[in-house]
Amino acid sequence: MDRPMNHRVVLNELRPKVPQGDDLEACSELVNFVVRRSLRLTREIQRYAGEREDLAPLSSRLTLAFAGLVANEAIDWVRRWPR
Repeated sequence: MDRPMNHRVVLNELRPKVPQGDDLEACSELVNFVVRRSLRLTREIQRYAGEREDLAPLSSRLTLAFAGLVANEAIDWVRRWPR
């Protein structure tokens, strides 16, 4: 399994820009909030699926796939941010 990514690593790699007319602090707070919460949700889903893997192996794998979608979408969302 991939190592968990810190939201700052993601943001430092992608370097989203503040759209013209937006407040720097508010923009940063919004982007950080979305990425941080998305990655936290991903970790919680992974943990939860891992706890149930013995009783529901296929469902756990499907759940882990969903966790990957959430993390990838958060990163893709930042990639689509205006440059």
